[in-house]
Amino acid sequence: MYNLIKNLSLLLVGVLAALALGEAGVKIMEAMRRNKEISCATLCKYSVIQLDALNYNETASPRSKPPGSFRILSFGDSFAYSIVRAPHHYHGLAANLASELSKRPVRIVNLGEPAVSFYQYMKAYEVWGKLFEHDAVIFNVYLGNDLLDVAYGYLPDDAPIHRLFLHLDRDLATGKTRSVALPRKFPLRVFDYFYMAYLHYSGAIESVPTAGTTGPYNFAVAKLKENVWLDNLNAQLDNFDASKIDKLRDGYVAAIQFARFVARLKDRGKRVVVLLSPNQSQVNDNVLHGVVTTFNRDPSRIDLDLSAYLIQRIFHDSAKDIPLLYLRPVLKCAEQTGVSTYYETDTHWSAEGNQSVGRHLGRWLAINWFGAASDDSSNALPCSNAVYEGSQSIRGTPEREFIYASRIKPLVASAPVSGRMQ
Repeated sequence: MYNLIKNLSLLLVGVLAALALGEAGVKIMEAMRRNKEISCATLCKYSVIQLDALNYNETASPRSKPPGSFRILSFGDSFAYSIVRAPHHYHGLAANLASELSKRPVRIVNLGEPAVSFYQYMKAYEVWGKLFEHDAVIFNVYLGNDLLDVAYGYLPDDAPIHRLFLHLDRDLATGKTRSVALPRKFPLRVFDYFYMAYLHYSGAIESVPTAGTTGPYNFAVAKLKENVWLDNLNAQLDNFDASKIDKLRDGYVAAIQFARFVARLKDRGKRVVVLLSPNQSQVNDNVLHGVVTTFNRDPSRIDLDLSAYLIQRIFHDSAKDIPLLYLRPVLKCAEQTGVSTYYETDTHWSAEGNQSVGRHLGRWLAINWFGAASDDSSNALPCSNAVYEGSQSIRGTPEREFIYASRIKPLVASAPVSGRMQ
C-alpha cells in the first residue's frame, strides 16, 4: 500500500510538473504573438491593412478611400465571413452589381467573423470604423443564434475582436498552417490546446474535399455530422417559439442596444442597412420538418417570422429610419425554384445562396443609395425582385403584437445604454 501511494504521488507530481511546464511554454509562445491583436496600436501604422493575413475573408485594403469611390464596411458573424471565398461571397457580388448599376466604384469590405453577436458587431465597428475611411455600414444579423448567443451565455459580452479565426492555426483562404494562438476556454491555456486536438481528431466535423485554392469555397466550409447539424437547428428553433421569449430577454436587450448604436451611426452621417438573415429551417421546409420530427417539437408553436418581427419593431421604436432587409423571402423563393441556398449540413449559405443575397443586396444598394432605375432587371436572378425600395415590412399578428407589447417594449423603455440588464 505504501509503494502504491508513493507511486501515485510521484505520478501526480510528474503530471503537475508537466502541466506547469506546458502552461509556461504556452504563455511564452503567446507572448510573442500579441502583435496579432486588432487595435489601432498594432494597425494604425500601416497605410494598407492585409486583412487576409489576419484571416479575414477579404483582400488587402488601403485605409484611405480611393478618390471617387464609395466604401462600405460590412460586419456580421460567420454568415458575413462566409464559407465562400472573395470575391464570390455576397459582399463582393453586391459591390460589383451596385458598381455596375450605379456607374460608380463601390467597395464592400468584409469584416465578418465567426461566433459573434450584437455586442461584438458594435465593438468591431468602433475599431475598424476608425481604421478605415468609409461612407456606409452593413450589419448582418443572423436570426439563427444572435439572440441565443447572448441570452444563453454562449458568448462573452466582452469577447475580443475576431478571437477565433485570428488565432486559428490555419489560413482559411489557402489552407496553409499559421502559427497563432487558440481561443481561451479553460483556466489553463494548455488545456485549450488539448481540447482543440480532441476536436480535430474526434470526427465531429468532416473535411470537405471541394474546398481548396480554386473554386468558390474556402477552408471554413465543413459538413457537420447529421445529428450535430440537426441538434444545432433544433436549438435555434427557440428563436421562433413564443414560449421561449422570457428566456431570450438578454438577447433582446442586446438587440435594443444595437439598434440604438446603429441610429447613432446614422446621426454621424453614415448610411446604414441591416440584414436579417434566416437560418436553414426558415428557408427549407424539408429541413424544418426533419428537425421538428426528430426532436418531437410542436410545429404549431413555431412562428418562423417571430424574431424578425420583434427586431423590426425594436428598430421602429429605437432606430426608426434604419432600413432592414429581411432575406427569408428571397432565399425561400430561391429554394422553391430548386436552388440549394445552404451548403448541405454546413448550415451556412452555399455559393448559390451567396449569389442570391449578393444580387438582392446589390440591387437594393443601387436603387436606394445610388438612384439606379428601379425597373432595371437585367441582372436579376429568380426571386431577386422582392421589395427593394425601402424596408421590407413583416406583417404583425395578434400574438406577435401581444408579445412585443408585453415582453419587448418594456425592455425598450428600461434597457441600459450598454451591457446586460441586472
